[in-house]
Order: sequence, then structure tokens, then C-alpha cells
Amino acid sequence: MADEESRAKTAFATPTAQYQYKRMPMGLKGAAAVFAALMRKVLGPILENALSQAAPSNGIIKRERCAVVYLDDILIFSPSIEAHVRHLQWVFDLLRMANLKASVSKCEFAKRKVVFLGHLLDGERGTVAPSPRNVATVAAIPSPRNTREVDWCQLAVAACLAQRDDQGSEYAVQFASKALSGPQLNYSSADGEAFAAAWAIKHFRPYIYGVRFQLVTDSMAVRYLRTARAQDLHGKLARYALKLQAYDFEIIHKAGLRNGNVDGLSRLGHLISPEPEPIAAGTNGQVERLVGVLMAALRKVTSDHEDDWDERIYQIAYQS
Repeated sequence: MADEESRAKTAFATPTAQYQYKRMPMGLKGAAAVFAALMRKVLGPILENALSQAAPSNGIIKRERCAVVYLDDILIFSPSIEAHVRHLQWVFDLLRMANLKASVSKCEFAKRKVVFLGHLLDGERGTVAPSPRNVATVAAIPSPRNTREVDWCQLAVAACLAQRDDQGSEYAVQFASKALSGPQLNYSSADGEAFAAAWAIKHFRPYIYGVRFQLVTDSMAVRYLRTARAQDLHGKLARYALKLQAYDFEIIHKAGLRNGNVDGLSRLGHLISPEPEPIAAGTNGQVERLVGVLMAALRKVTSDHEDDWDERIYQIAYQS
């Protein structure tokens, strides 16, 4: 059953009335918190931080810390191979008592190194490091090849959502970047920087809407969006300023040399080298060229008219 106080959050409207769910529409598949609580209860006797919440072991399982669990991911740690076999048997017994099953194809046993929740755990060295797969792209970033790649980048925009702890240390929550295309590639520095700010705020809207936040940028043009008079803004800058009025934030200028965690992401556009589309047999490329023209026209309409592009889509037929 869905909690009485939570039912309003499941409301949806139909042409005749508004309804709320009394039960989880997808069962417990959509209730991760319930499943996590179940796993903590089932594996309580052997979990690192859940002995106080453990279910009675009935003398079958010894209360010993040898596992951690995140949703359906179980990590078992042991000081020796003999202890590992014993700990594995305990986990299997606890799962069997709860009528739960483990997928053999997803299991790994007796590993000295294991990747868990995006981190590489090294049992030999006793270290924890980011997963090599997650940092491979960053490690492969080449050095800039020309001045264009260290100035306003006309190939891509990037942003970083971050927060500070009680000690003032900054931690990244999420990185995001977007390759530019069509008319966006011809933006001036002021238009491009303003577009980047508006795009980033819209991208992170679920996290920042309704709370006061700081927009850190190395562009003076972006600061102008908040200080300029309405009659002094025209074209794209006026539209961006209007969109940002729905948010409560202050703009802080930070030199590009000190803003590298974001600046670096926007320099990766030159790494994108799309492969040519294969030409269908017997068409001599006409179909591919027609599709290319239509896609270019579509990109132009959606870029020039972000707010009402769906109403102007008919223009493609005439402009093409």
C-alpha cells in the first residue's frame, strides 16, 4: 500500500478526473527504499553497520561483520580464503531463509580486487580508488592544439554541479557537457557564454529550482544578464535573461585558470569525429544527402526558435 501522505505525489490527470495511486503501480520494483530495508534485515547478522537491526539468527548464523549491501549488490570481505568460504555460506543461508536468490552470472568469488559502486577495492594493498573505467576518458584528454581550444570554445559547453560541506570543501555532484551544432557554432563569445549559463541552469533544474544557489562563471557577459537594464538587452541575451528570472541565484566571477573543472569539459569537442553515414546501395547518395539537408534545417529551426520551434516546424518544407 502507498503511504497516505505520499499518495498526492502520485496524482495524475485524465480528461474526466484526477486520480491517485493507493498501491505502488509497479509493485516493489519502484520502491528501492523498501527493498534496501529488506536486504538490511535479511543480512543484518553479518552487515558492517546493521547488527542492531539484525533479524534473529536462531543460532544458525554467527553475528560477525563480513558484508556490506547496497540495494541488491552484496560485497563480502574476508581475511583469508577459509574465512571467505565460511562467509559465503552464511550469506547463502540467509538468502535461502528469506526465499531470495542470487544470479550466478552476476556473481564473482574469491577476488582480491573488485569494483563496487564505481570504486576499485584492492584487498592486497588495502586501498580504494576510482574505477579505471570511470577515469579512462579523463586520462585520455589530449593537450590543446591551438588557441581556439583555450579561449571561448565554439564546439561545446560544459557545467559542473557542486556543493560545499561544513568545512567549506567543494565536492562535485554531477558533470554535464553539450556539443554545439548548427547556428550555435557561430555564436559570439557573449552569446555563447550566456547560452552556456542558461543551458546549465535548465539542465540542473531538478536540483536547484526553488533554492538560492551560486552561478560561478569566468564570463563577464553572464554577469551582465543580471545587472543590465531590460531595454539594454536584445535578441538572445534578452531571452536568456527572461528565462533566468525564475531562479534565485547570485553570479560569482571566477577566472578561467581557476575554473578548470568545467573549462576542460568544453574543450573536448575537437575529439568528436563522426563517421560518415553508409550510402545505401542503388541510391548514389541522394537519400543520404536529402536526410542531411532535412536534419540541418530541423537543427536550424530548433536552435533559432527554442521556445516555439514546434509551431514553426512547417517552415522546413519551404526552406528546404
